[in-house]
Amino acid sequence: MVRRPLLRLFAATAALLAVTACDEAAVILTSGTASTLQVTAFVDVDGDGAFGAGDQAIADLTITLTGPASLSATTGADGVASFTELTPGGYIVSAAGDVPEGAVLATAASPTIIAPFQGADLTTEFRYAFAPGEISGRLFRDDNDNGSYDPDADLPAAGIVVTATRASDGEEFSTTTDADGAFQITTLRPDTYVVTFGLPSDATLVGGDDVTVVVGSEGAITIEAEFEGELLIDIADARTAPIGQSVTVEGVITWAPDFDDRVLWIQDATGGLSVFDFNLPSGLQIGDRIRMTGSAGAFDGERQISSLTFFEVLSGGPPPVPLQVTGASIAANQNLGELVTINGTVEQVDVLSFGNQMILLRDEGGTTFTVYADSRTGVEDTAWVIGQVYGVTGPLGTDTDVSGTSLEDAHPNRVEVRGLDDVQAGGATVPIANARTAIGATVAIEGVITWAPSFDDRVLFIQDATGGITTFDFDLSDFAPTGGFEAGMWIRAVATVGTFRGEAQLGSFESVDVLGTVPVPAPMGVTGASINAGDDQGELVTITATVDAVSNPSFDNQLVTMTDGSGTTFTVYGDGRTGLQLSDWTVGTRYRVTGVLGFDDRNTPAAQLEPRSPADLVAAPGTNVSIAEARVLAGETVTVSGTVSRRIGWSGGDDSMFIQDASGGITVFGFSGVPAVSPGDVVEVTGAIGAFNGEVQIGTDVVTVTSTGGPAPTPIAATGAQLNGGLFQGQLVTYSGTVTVAEEFNSFGTASLGVTDAFGATVTVFVDNRSGLDIDDFSVGQELVIVGVPGFFDGNDPGAQIEVIIDTDVTFVP
Repeated sequence: MVRRPLLRLFAATAALLAVTACDEAAVILTSGTASTLQVTAFVDVDGDGAFGAGDQAIADLTITLTGPASLSATTGADGVASFTELTPGGYIVSAAGDVPEGAVLATAASPTIIAPFQGADLTTEFRYAFAPGEISGRLFRDDNDNGSYDPDADLPAAGIVVTATRASDGEEFSTTTDADGAFQITTLRPDTYVVTFGLPSDATLVGGDDVTVVVGSEGAITIEAEFEGELLIDIADARTAPIGQSVTVEGVITWAPDFDDRVLWIQDATGGLSVFDFNLPSGLQIGDRIRMTGSAGAFDGERQISSLTFFEVLSGGPPPVPLQVTGASIAANQNLGELVTINGTVEQVDVLSFGNQMILLRDEGGTTFTVYADSRTGVEDTAWVIGQVYGVTGPLGTDTDVSGTSLEDAHPNRVEVRGLDDVQAGGATVPIANARTAIGATVAIEGVITWAPSFDDRVLFIQDATGGITTFDFDLSDFAPTGGFEAGMWIRAVATVGTFRGEAQLGSFESVDVLGTVPVPAPMGVTGASINAGDDQGELVTITATVDAVSNPSFDNQLVTMTDGSGTTFTVYGDGRTGLQLSDWTVGTRYRVTGVLGFDDRNTPAAQLEPRSPADLVAAPGTNVSIAEARVLAGETVTVSGTVSRRIGWSGGDDSMFIQDASGGITVFGFSGVPAVSPGDVVEVTGAIGAFNGEVQIGTDVVTVTSTGGPAPTPIAATGAQLNGGLFQGQLVTYSGTVTVAEEFNSFGTASLGVTDAFGATVTVFVDNRSGLDIDDFSVGQELVIVGVPGFFDGNDPGAQIEVIIDTDVTFVP
């Protein structure tokens, strides 16, 4: 979140007002150096926000200054009115006169300027824009050939990009058709526009490739566009398509039962459904992305696609992440057809024909739901124990046929498990951050091992995107694979959460499964203050600091006191069995120390950094580093180079910018400001690495613009889960979703939004009122496409958020 102190500006303004409030001060001010003021009035024809050759100057406007003196002047043919010999003080600027027809004021009606005591050359402007017009309409297939859209018979073109290209300069304005094929492009200045439709390759626009229209000031153009051929639509739209209508969808396979080659479950970002066809190809796998054309249908209430006329496997890939649901959301018909997961306690097990089972569970909120297990999946009735907690995963199906058992009839929606791996005793995995606080509870977690000490087979350090935790269990080695546990193993474990000397631990293990191998996470940069505060416990971290003292508490162990670049002292504990020795530490020398954050409440402070080996202790690095490396060098002064993605110019001298290179991104902030740069410019920055409310920043000791006019970074398409997990911090991203929370953050209208993506993850979006948007522009239910920079505010939960810098970075989907 970008909230910068404005104390200097406020103090200077307050002092000036205080001085002008007394007669003596007025005398002093009039003795100062006079200022000049140039006021420009123009219509911003090209819409770039600045007066240029393509714009229309406004002559004969009367410009009036009200302040220590009352002055007026008239704009000339160039749209400029000039004032000289301005007495120091504050002035309100106003304009009166005729403006071109259809032009509306786009700046403040009465801007304020301050003529300083020491004099200055001042400017302000009255910028107008032509009242915008719009293009709207509908794109559909006229299946009943009656020449107009009939929702009961025709196919609306949902999810198709519509682009209006302005003829005068080639600028493009785009939107996407909604579920009814409707679209609307607003705020278009008067011009000729060529409208195109991003139809798939097997569909064509009737009457040509595009439509040309002329938009006038406040004009509204309506287009009824028809297409021919097959149309790719979202699965959510396919679920509601009329029965028998031909639809084309793309999706990822979430289940291809090996015991029934007629059935598939697929989903995309909008929803899921089942597929039933006697001629499905063989060898389909979970994670395959497929495209198919068939008839929309239903069986016992289950929405399906059947009678396929086309089927193609586009690619393989990982399966979708199951969506966390509740008993209440299942009962409310939410997420039908999608891959879901839920925890529940077994209350009843009904064994049906052929050994199939219907299981009644109760979730943590007290709501019951059902699970259906086909015995051919390998799940038998002995897999369930009444009174035990399970995590269950599978497609969320439905069966409204009331001829089943009473349990089936009362709960038509059910999770359909795909195999034994979908039935997890102890519950579905929980984030490690949540597990840390569940003292006394048995939890299931997944994470990567960051340290498996070779000298102690009772201990592991594990972390996921939310946090880290250690283990201690005398029988942990019983679960180890051949060769033992190693860093980089991705494991799933069921264990009980406890504490020892204040440190959260996993113990009394019920199971540990090695799911694969992944890269060990990059250490997170921390500060001495965050270490002492107990932040990031159990996680792999790094810090650069100076050794103050080294002692030997026992054996070959080391207790090291260090001070970071901010002057904060913290503790490092080196276990001699890691290979680290007392002689490796030199008082007065700066090191970068990496390790896991442990805790021992016998010490003050209790938190301590624990290196894993001699490789975790290195001499302080050089200053020319990548941005990804710089982000973890808290307190270190470094030099980085990057491309500007966005610049913040709201606060005068307290300006900021976001830069990124191939490795990552970072916020640049300094009270002395940054140069006048634009997205695409390349800069070199030297400064100290720090954090503000958890957001990593680099200071501005030296800022050099090394090139200008290059391409701006392309936004990375990000999901809510990725953003909440801390990915892409400081980099430009794009994110789509629905506004589910719209709250005013402060009295100025700054908005704090909760925007939920198609997978159910909600991300905080922070929209500063100075961006050109405020809380009045947002409401629950809006569909947004957002371009912004992921930042961090430790007052949020989770702390990650998207920061919107300019109003054009938010697209309101009609």
